[in-house]
Amino acid sequence: MSTHARASSTGSTERSNDKRRLGGLLAILALALCALGSSASMALATTGHSFADQFGGGAFNFAAPAGIAVDQTTGDVFASDPYIFDPSGNYASRVERFDSAGVLQDQNAIVLDGSQYILTNNLASDPSGPGVLYVAASRLTTGEGVVLKYSTAGTFSYALDPTPASAGISNPAGLAVDPLDGTVYVSGADNNGQPVVLSFDDTGTYLGKFDGSNGSPDGAFAGNVTSLAVDGSHHLYALDSARSRVDRYSAAGVWEATIDDGSHGTPTAVTVDQSSDEVFVTENGPAGTQVGWFSAGGAARLETFGAGHIAGSSALAVNESTGTVYTADSGQGAVERFPTFAGPTVSTAAPTGVSPTEATFNGTINPEGIDASSHFEYGQDLNYGSATPDVPAGSGSTDVPASDTATGLFPNTLYHVRIVGTNASGSIYGEDKTFTTDPAPPILDASPPLATAITVEGATLNGTINPRGSETAYHFDYGTTTAYGSATPNASAGSGQGDAALTAGLTGLAPATTYHFRLSADNGTDGVQHGVDQTFTTAPAAPADATEVTPLSATLNGTIDPHGSAATYHFEYGITTAYGLSTPETDAGSGNGEEAVSWAVDHLSPGTTYHVRLVATDTASGVTTTGADGTFATVPAPVADTGDLTDLTGAHAAFSGAFDTHEFAGSYRFFVRSTTGTYLGKTEAVPIEAGAGPGEATGALDDLPPGQTYEVRLSVTSAGVSSLGDAVEFSTAPPPLLPAPPMPAGDNRPAPPANAFGLSGKAKAKAAKLSVTVPGPGTIAVSGKGFKATSKHASDAGTVAVTVSLKAKALKALKANGKLSVTLQASFTPTGGIAASKTLQLSFQRKAAHR
Repeated sequence: MSTHARASSTGSTERSNDKRRLGGLLAILALALCALGSSASMALATTGHSFADQFGGGAFNFAAPAGIAVDQTTGDVFASDPYIFDPSGNYASRVERFDSAGVLQDQNAIVLDGSQYILTNNLASDPSGPGVLYVAASRLTTGEGVVLKYSTAGTFSYALDPTPASAGISNPAGLAVDPLDGTVYVSGADNNGQPVVLSFDDTGTYLGKFDGSNGSPDGAFAGNVTSLAVDGSHHLYALDSARSRVDRYSAAGVWEATIDDGSHGTPTAVTVDQSSDEVFVTENGPAGTQVGWFSAGGAARLETFGAGHIAGSSALAVNESTGTVYTADSGQGAVERFPTFAGPTVSTAAPTGVSPTEATFNGTINPEGIDASSHFEYGQDLNYGSATPDVPAGSGSTDVPASDTATGLFPNTLYHVRIVGTNASGSIYGEDKTFTTDPAPPILDASPPLATAITVEGATLNGTINPRGSETAYHFDYGTTTAYGSATPNASAGSGQGDAALTAGLTGLAPATTYHFRLSADNGTDGVQHGVDQTFTTAPAAPADATEVTPLSATLNGTIDPHGSAATYHFEYGITTAYGLSTPETDAGSGNGEEAVSWAVDHLSPGTTYHVRLVATDTASGVTTTGADGTFATVPAPVADTGDLTDLTGAHAAFSGAFDTHEFAGSYRFFVRSTTGTYLGKTEAVPIEAGAGPGEATGALDDLPPGQTYEVRLSVTSAGVSSLGDAVEFSTAPPPLLPAPPMPAGDNRPAPPANAFGLSGKAKAKAAKLSVTVPGPGTIAVSGKGFKATSKHASDAGTVAVTVSLKAKALKALKANGKLSVTLQASFTPTGGIAASKTLQLSFQRKAAHR
């Protein structure tokens, strides 16, 4: 028999408390019959809900219907329209009225005062007071929630006042009316922000509130209660938006049970057939939006309907007289209608022939005189997900056995199954039965095992295991023969139903050695299962190295053994073991035995230590073998050390220095430039033979302009790299003074200004203090090896103080030797006259450290 039955009322629509009590008794009777399972049968066909039509799509102005209610006296359907324009062009809201078949009766059945209210949402009719409708909306000025009472003819009565509750009404608000006494329930939040449910009598008087915590295993409401419903036994159903579930409470606010836990989809609205106390919940899940149908008080889940027809439901309502369910579709801007229909009677029996991967499903179907068929739905949860083919059941009025076998099941897995009976009006669902398939041993090596990240003394082993629903332990056996002899520690592969990728790392292996390995697993069925044998070979012990090393280049070398399989190789190199640089991937052939491979690299840095390793890749498997790390050092750049001048006579200067090309062939020369003029010069390049050790460099230049300061540097070039020595400064003597021509008799022109000057000085810690006595205005210039060149202007005759500082190289020499003797050159050029120069030798001494 079916899991639910409904006695339809098609007579008078007059409702009374006596009829309501009778409906409750009928529901209880139906539940009692369901509990008898297949041991009893019913005379009436099972009732289901099927999609009839959709209405109101053109009636709503801008938005979808946000609330829905049924006048149980007339069967009229009321739907809220949140956005309209009033005659003055302002935003307003209204409630539209349709008859039970969805024909629009009055588009402006209730129009809210647009100067005060807007955004209608949930609606609730008062079955205890026919012609009464409660409307949830928002206050225009503050946006807070409000509930307004109207007659179904559109006459406004009052707004509920939550002030005595020290609370506010939610926006949007859950809303419901008790059919027995007219108590109004509305969701809100207290002054601390805690969600609560408020209650008022049918005159608007505040009665009380509760926060859902009394008796609840999870405490108070976690979020706004977005939907409410009350059955004919004073039970209240609340949808907690934060927990995505529907719970049942007593009239006193005591938690009783969870009706819809969200496992079939996120609940979005709840309503109750107050004549039978059956509960309906819209659920938004992976298959779309559907309606979950529960027996009286939410005691058992009966079936689902509406999937594929509802885009998104914001509200629900049910006509108690006909059992028709209405959904306010927020996704399509319309209302769907699901009337009841007479379907076949079905009953699910226990499965038989259960094996690890198969089971035979059993049940019965009574077509109840209407042509019908059956099939079975099955899966790992109550969403099922799989189905057997439909099988005709005829049109008789007796039970017909039904069975079918499902294959491809997962071993050791709990399954749900139910029979589904279908006729032209819709489908009826049988009871849910559960069974567990038998266990089966694990499956190994769905992907062939392989070793990766192979090094000189290590590797990573890889494999796959399907535990097939049972907790499975695994390890890898390995060794130099198929007797193995070693194993990785046992580890868990879990208890899933798919192939799990597993790895284990090996260390302490022998270089250049072939190892055998296999995957082994045990899930408690049929003992330990072994995978196929595979092999790998560790890399050779000898690290990669380099030959033909220069300051900028080297040839990298290593050995590779393809072991008969096509392979490629490349070298990785860099200044750390992170490497960072790589040669191109190169074909290594497919031979057996070690073969030498090499690759030339350039753009290296002189005098730098590099790390290098060889990486080989098996072309077929993609497995790489990484050789040992080796190091090499590039040749340093050539050494260039500029020495002191060996001669400085007039316009002639002779230079000295030292070089070292590290036995590479090369050349050297001296570069000279004026720091006080524009002169640039260089000596001829002198070749350096290969194999030569450190040597002395000499050179000379003539025709240097007089009276200028110069710096000279030694340049040494070898193996494509050039080095410059430090600069050494010198100054050429000024040109000789020409005798003044005899002054003609009577010529009173002044003689050229005098250029004779005095020079003295004293060495300090890092500088020299000079005293220069000049005969008149002019420029004083001071330079010399080891000093920073400086100049100063004298505005008149007298003594001028000049400070010159030692260069860093001179300071370094002073620090190293404790003493330093240097010669400086000073020149004086009188304004309008010819320069004169002098030299001065100074001795510096390092200060003793304080103790």
